[in-house]
Amino acid sequence: MLVRAALAHNGIIRVPTFYCHQEIARGELVEVFQDWHIPSVEFSLIYHKDKYQPVRLKRFIEFSQRYFEQSVIE
Repeated sequence: MLVRAALAHNGIIRVPTFYCHQEIARGELVEVFQDWHIPSVEFSLIYHKDKYQPVRLKRFIEFSQRYFEQSVIE
């Protein structure tokens, strides 16, 4: 929602780069404070660990791992 607001010329936003790295790469958004960084925070997926995991849960975990690993690389 914040990225869409910035794209609609509704001001400056502060979001992690992985939320808008594609828009920055396309030149749709510009980083204003490139030297200003905040410390990273831990990110966890928490779910009930039992013998059965629905396929949708497994797929979401796999997707999240790929997405965030790729975001860290970029």
